[in-house]
Amino acid sequence: MKYWLYDDNRFYTGKQQESKTPVKNGSCFEPNPAPDGHNIVFDGYGWIHIPDIQSKHWTLAEATSLASGLINELKFKSGSSYSPAEQATFDSQYQEALAVKAGSPAGPYLVAISSATGESVDSLVAKVISKRTAFAKAQATFGAQVQVLRNKISNAKTSADLPTYTEITRLASVK
Repeated sequence: MKYWLYDDNRFYTGKQQESKTPVKNGSCFEPNPAPDGHNIVFDGYGWIHIPDIQSKHWTLAEATSLASGLINELKFKSGSSYSPAEQATFDSQYQEALAVKAGSPAGPYLVAISSATGESVDSLVAKVISKRTAFAKAQATFGAQVQVLRNKISNAKTSADLPTYTEITRLASVK
């Protein structure tokens, strides 16, 4: 990204500097102006241009396409610290927990975890079901928030009715 260079009195020097991240080099600097339909934001690492979905620069069709594309890139983040190998067993653990709750004997996963941790199978059953319920609730909340944004797009009469870039991307960090 190119930055306009300013002197210490904040006067434009007539020069530009190419940099991936802003670095103070004895002169004040500012990012180049954003292209039409974009805003400039410092993200903690450097200046970036983000689309202003509600800008008059975009037609409603362009803004709708931009907003829909951003929504399609969203992914649910569980915040899980478990390895992929452990996560692959969660459905089986849940099915075993439901079976134990219904009166069946514990399956291989719950028996192995109980033996390794010294925790009772009944205690594990309660934990597995509780964690699965919390995960499903978080996933459902995420899905509902995405659907609210999709509805906002579907019902938009003007680009001002569309969700903003920030409204969409904040869901990317929801856990």
